[in-house]
Amino acid sequence: MLIAKLALGIVLIAIAAVQWHRRDRPHTQPTWMAKLDRMSPWTAAVIAAIAQPWTLVAAGAVAVTQARLSGVGDWFALASFCLLATSSFLALELYSVFAPDASTRLAALRTWLDAHGTQVAIAVCLVVGLWLAGQSIYLLATGQH
Repeated sequence: MLIAKLALGIVLIAIAAVQWHRRDRPHTQPTWMAKLDRMSPWTAAVIAAIAQPWTLVAAGAVAVTQARLSGVGDWFALASFCLLATSSFLALELYSVFAPDASTRLAALRTWLDAHGTQVAIAVCLVVGLWLAGQSIYLLATGQH
């Protein structure tokens, strides 16, 4: 499992490096993104599940499977993290359903993400990749598997 964690860290660092080199290229929006405004909420939810950053999801899964959950507090922390990680998506879905007039705020968020999404992806991939790779190398070097 430690080798998988190291490999995921290296892959995330490589993704950040590739994105860094492509950051100044003009960003063209995929054609399916232009159709998001006209999709049903269910179709958009399915696309959102498919378009997840699966490398980061795999990194999280590796970290969770290596967690030493010895007490109620550890299990509570894990459950809280999972709830927090998924609640942002749920909150946006509920916000769009129950406050349809708020579409201008969601459009502003989407515009900001379109403009800054690459920088955010680079930062997240680099931080998580360095953390995973660094921790794995340390544990392999000290023999603390």
